[in-house]
Amino acid sequence: MDGVNKLGMRTTYYTYLVRTESHLPGLLTEGTEVRRRFSEFDALHKLIKAAYRGYIIPPLPEKSFLDAKLGHEDFLRLRRADLQAFLRSIAHHPALRESEALKLFLLQPGELQYNPAWIALLHSIGSSPDAHEGLVSSLVPGGLSGGGSTTAKAAAGFSSLMSWVRHSVLVPSKRELDEDEQQLRQAKELMKDLERLLQLSCESARIMCSHMESLAGDLYELGRNMGMLSKWEETLRAHSGTYTEAGYSASKRAADCKQLSYASAKQNSVWKAAAVKTAASLVSLHDYYILVPEAVNALEERERCLDQIHELEAELGAKNQELSKTAGGRGAINGRDRRAYTLTNSVDKLEEQLKALRDQYAVIKQRNLEELRRLHLAREQDFRAMMAGFAAVQAQLLAQSADMWRTTARSFAGEADATPRRLADDDSQAED
Repeated sequence: MDGVNKLGMRTTYYTYLVRTESHLPGLLTEGTEVRRRFSEFDALHKLIKAAYRGYIIPPLPEKSFLDAKLGHEDFLRLRRADLQAFLRSIAHHPALRESEALKLFLLQPGELQYNPAWIALLHSIGSSPDAHEGLVSSLVPGGLSGGGSTTAKAAAGFSSLMSWVRHSVLVPSKRELDEDEQQLRQAKELMKDLERLLQLSCESARIMCSHMESLAGDLYELGRNMGMLSKWEETLRAHSGTYTEAGYSASKRAADCKQLSYASAKQNSVWKAAAVKTAASLVSLHDYYILVPEAVNALEERERCLDQIHELEAELGAKNQELSKTAGGRGAINGRDRRAYTLTNSVDKLEEQLKALRDQYAVIKQRNLEELRRLHLAREQDFRAMMAGFAAVQAQLLAQSADMWRTTARSFAGEADATPRRLADDDSQAED
């Protein structure tokens, strides 16, 4: 589609048709159709990730600027499939499908960039150029920057940012972790191992499918070359004479080469189709390979929240010690009172932030536990279905290939019945 950017220049972009049919209470519709740009898919992903910390958010396909500009048909086809999988994963999630952003994305007609509710959601996470306030509040633990001047909010955001830098640079002190936290950290390491194993499995599947395609290509080349050999034998027969001994032998050789050429061509079709079906049957490996890093991110989100809690506890302890020294120290009474008043306000604010962070940590931890359980159960079902489909494809491939080669072997052996076993069985069932 053609449009005009902020500079008044004409641009071209792609929109994707999204059709929604749902009987869920919050997404009740019998066929709503909207068109969405990739940037709106990206905004939806950011909105859900910000609102549902601790949940495993389905990944969004990466934006390829060059391929998008060139508009390759393969790129657009794969992009549509990836975006469809992204939306379906969110819609099937018991918590994410309740997102207000998802409802606006799927059900609101027109362009979202002009929708007031959508704009308000973007401002809440600082995704809009005018949303400086939302961006600053996201830096403050617990989002407690509600009141005050712009300068105060900027200072609070800068203080939080410096605290994060200190935590990233300095070696944190070891603290006692409860049993749930230890189990979740161990689960994160196991998830990293799972990601590595899934990567190896995906690579093995890719190589296997590549070998299957190569075998299909080799069978095609064999069939083509045997066909040319058959034509050469026909030329030799014509040169030697049809009714001569040499001509008769050349005719038989030409027929045999042609039959093997035909069989090889059929095998090429069988193996080429089987390679595609095999890759499709193992797609769950790739789906979980790209999902596991999101699970690791969700687990690390809880760890970052706990690290912020430890930082605030240390800062609160330092403030309380300083307040005690100020109350029992010497000096001008007015000076001590002002200092104590300032420290008391700081302690009160830190306690509020600490309470908000602890509540948030509890929510994220509970979400992590629920998500791990859901992920393991879903993987059990998906992997079983994947392996059953893969085994069925391989069984069908080998049976079909064996039937074809058996028929070809029988014809070379001179057997009267050279009909493929599968076709014969189908005919007998039809007669019954």
